[in-house]
Amino acid sequence: MNLIDIKSPADLKGLSLTELTDLTAQARQALMTKVSEHGGHYQSYGICTWYE
Repeated sequence: MNLIDIKSPADLKGLSLTELTDLTAQARQALMTKVSEHGGHYQSYGICTWYE
């Protein structure tokens, strides 16, 4: 699935961990591209929460 195809949270239900990981990589790349084009600040706050 591509990031551009996501229209609502319901679109994420049922995706595999691999698909979700791919989407997060796409989201990060999109954010980095926009920040580099338009200026701004991109920073990871080092917050990672994992629920099992």
